[in-house]
Amino acid sequence: MRRRKVVFCGILVLLVLVLGEVAARLVLGRVMKAEFWHPDTVLFHFYPEMRKPMTISIRRADDFYDVLLIGGSVLHASWGNVATILQQDLPAAVGRKVRIHNVAWPAHMSWDSRFKYRLLEDQEFDLVVTYDGINDLRANHCSESEFRLDYSHMMWYQQLGRIESHRELKLVALPYTLSFAGLFITTRFGWTHYYSAQSTGGPEAPSCGERSGQAVRHNLTEILDLAARKHETVALCTFAYYVAPGYSLEKFNSKELDYGLHRSAAELWGSPEEVTRGLDAHNTVIHDLARGQSNVFLVDQNQRIPKNGAHFDDVCHLTALGSKAFVTNLLDALRAHQGQ
Repeated sequence: MRRRKVVFCGILVLLVLVLGEVAARLVLGRVMKAEFWHPDTVLFHFYPEMRKPMTISIRRADDFYDVLLIGGSVLHASWGNVATILQQDLPAAVGRKVRIHNVAWPAHMSWDSRFKYRLLEDQEFDLVVTYDGINDLRANHCSESEFRLDYSHMMWYQQLGRIESHRELKLVALPYTLSFAGLFITTRFGWTHYYSAQSTGGPEAPSCGERSGQAVRHNLTEILDLAARKHETVALCTFAYYVAPGYSLEKFNSKELDYGLHRSAAELWGSPEEVTRGLDAHNTVIHDLARGQSNVFLVDQNQRIPKNGAHFDDVCHLTALGSKAFVTNLLDALRAHQGQ
């Protein structure tokens, strides 16, 4: 009798788990468009740009010179021409056909770049170009006690961090779905609070580059360590910025400044002074990381892109001329690296 009860309870538990797993997959499909048989495709809800490079074969031993671009909006096609110009100019520099795999995305930070590069661990690139800096300043828009090195004080990184930690998501969806549901419930009822990745800055929101600089160092170091294991070349770019003379939010909004299109005000990331200090701190980290690694070369975009409105549409986004300068600087540094 007792054995029959144990068997019955075991069957009941198994049935509950199976029904829970089915329900979890249906929920992920409904909420995040994940495929029922592949629950890990929930990732593409957050990173639609990753679908193509994760589902094709990229190998160095083929006819193409494959370039991975990771970073924020400056490299994105909606905000500049870097990828297009690189596609045009790079073949002459490397003597091969070129494929650009651009996974840069507006508002993304170095955490995203690190995670994306790890997701592409099985792919093989001839060149990896990193361009992070300004968006990481948003992580500082919180108190000292709330700041977390892994950016888990921000909702976006809470959500993505749970995908990263649930490695079993390729096989089972229930643990991740329960974790996601718990996050939704606790924030919905105000039991926990997280900052938005889109939170804006301003004079009252400190952009402490020393604080976010630690996170930039951690994230870029992981990228460089993985690149070394994969024997991939990395172009580590400093982040170029330009605060126009006489800058003020009022003048920016009325388009009175020495900028091209006046696209995004500096206050999106912090006051002009805080953005300057923060980016200088981040660029110092990038300089440090570029030293002494044979597969890494520095592209000092901040020093080499002329600081004027002909090259900048705002504090960080590049005009067509600025995009051309970015690519020229990259190719010059690549040629120098290849000549070593």
